Amino acid sequence: MPPELDGYAGLSDAVKGLKYGTDEYRAAFAPFNVIIKHHYGANDHHPEHFQAGINDMDLLQIVEMICDWKAASTRNSESLTPSLEANFKRFRIDEQLALIIRNTVTVLGW
Repeated sequence: MPPELDGYAGLSDAVKGLKYGTDEYRAAFAPFNVIIKHHYGANDHHPEHFQAGINDMDLLQIVEMICDWKAASTRNSESLTPSLEANFKRFRIDEQLALIIRNTVTVLGW
């Protein structure tokens, strides 16, 4: 669905090979801000969708968010694990939820 469909191929190419969470990675996103903002607004598995971020999400939204993180991690790594800490910091995820997410990623072999 436009504008997402028109721009996501370019976004994937722009960040391919870049380490998640780095300044270089964030800079590669800049030209796609309109697409990203639209995506976050339309999809409630993103903390950015909510005023209070992760604190406004339900468990199913969090599970979908983790699956989305895994899908995104396949661009640069076989494992989701290296980007977890960056996501925990980015979204201010508390230690208990972070542990639950780590346990889930481990059980799934991601």
